[in-house]
Amino acid sequence: MTTVALPRFLPADALDEFRKFDGPLIYLAAPLGHPDPSIRQERFESVNTGTADT
Repeated sequence: MTTVALPRFLPADALDEFRKFDGPLIYLAAPLGHPDPSIRQERFESVNTGTADT
């Protein structure tokens, strides 16, 4: 496994926290952007609810 530091995105201590996980780290991409703030909030809550159910 190759580890690539991303100093512009995450501080080193945050990367250390990710390395503590034994399993794979899964990145979830979700369409949160929208001109209407209520739709953005609804999408945010939907994604959080969906990930909590896994």
